[in-house]
Order: sequence, then structure tokens, then C-alpha cells
Amino acid sequence: MTNCNPGYSFNYDNSVINMDSVKCAKCPVNHYRTKNNSTCLHCPEGFVSSEGSTKCKRAGEHDTIHTLCEIGSVVGNNPFAEHRNSCKKCNNANREYMPYYNNKDKCLICPKGSVITRDNNCIKCPIGYYEKNNKCIECDVKTFNDIEGAMQCKVCNNVKAIAYESIGGTNCEDSTLFNLANNVNKYINADIMTNPIITGMQIGSAILYNNRMFIQQISALGTCMGIGVAAFISG
Repeated sequence: MTNCNPGYSFNYDNSVINMDSVKCAKCPVNHYRTKNNSTCLHCPEGFVSSEGSTKCKRAGEHDTIHTLCEIGSVVGNNPFAEHRNSCKKCNNANREYMPYYNNKDKCLICPKGSVITRDNNCIKCPIGYYEKNNKCIECDVKTFNDIEGAMQCKVCNNVKAIAYESIGGTNCEDSTLFNLANNVNKYINADIMTNPIITGMQIGSAILYNNRMFIQQISALGTCMGIGVAAFISG
């Protein structure tokens, strides 16, 4: 530290061979040494240096990058930071993300209506859903959404639409069953008979769909109990 100038470090092998003097060597490319360091240190991600440097500089457009930041992080702002431990993590809570290895100064921003995935990608919520607190949520009953990346769902007042009774509606148009009934009514007026039946079918389907997660859980529980009983009997 005291015999070699900053930017150089003690060359042990040459100093042993030449006992009469201390030999110093330039820090290699992408390394640096200040007067307070005992040896040359590697530049942090996003920073570079030439031989014999006392400090690293932010890499420019034409510099060769020695190390990239991991997915989900970007280059820090401290030229003396520890190599392999200098990148800043993107804050998903602030809708920041970074989907690839990089040498960027700033994280990308995931727009409203989209969510950040576990692998640090930003995807739009699908039709029938809206985004809330970085989650895609199905549209409520009597609402729908017919575009990707929506922040809220639209109101549906059409009693003949599936969205009127079911969550996750993608449109507010008459359902296929009502369209079929309309075609039949061109030849015979059967509204009095068909409308209550179709409405009942749609309500029943909506109830099943709206509670499908609960039904799946009950079904899974029943399966587990059945396996347990079978194992107990066979045992």
C-alpha cells in the first residue's frame, strides 16, 4: 500500500527475484487500485477501466462490457462497489422490472393494466380481466372487458349476456343460446318458452363457473378422502 502508487500493486514474484527493490505492476484492464487498497480490485458491473487505473468509469456505448447485471436488476451508481454485488434490484412494488441480462442505468416500467411475472416479464392482463395491485382479476358479475391490458371493466346491463350473471365476461352481447333462439323465433315465436329456459341455463352455468375454485377444492378434498379410505380398508 505504501510502496506502490495508486493504479499499481505489489508484484511479489519480481520483488523476490530482485531483492534490491520493490517491483510494482499496473492494475490490469477493468481493475483499479486506490491508495487505500492493498491490491487491484475488479470494476463493478457497468464500469470499465484501462491499465493502471485508480478508478473505474461508467461504460460508454463503444466500451466492451466485462460483466452484465442479472435479470431483475440494473447497474448501480458506485464506481467502487464490489464486483458481482453492485447491481441494483428493480422494485416490483414500483412496477419496475428487467427481463434480461443488461448494462442499463434504469429498470423498465410495467404499465398499468399489466403485471410483472415471477420471471421478471411484464404481460398484459387478458380480456375478461383487469389489473389491480399487480394481479389480473376477473371482471365482476355485470361487468366485462374486451381488450387486453385494462385497468377496469365495463358495465354490462344486457340480461341476455353471459357477463350479466358470470364473472370474467369478455363481451356484453347476447349469448350464443339467445342468438340461436332469435333465429328460431324468425319462424315461430317461442320467446315465452325459450327465454326462461335459456336464462336458467345461463344462471346455472354462471353459478358453476363463479364457484369453480371452491368446487375444485371440494373435489380434490373428496379425492384425498377417498384414497385415504381405500388405503385404510386395504390395509
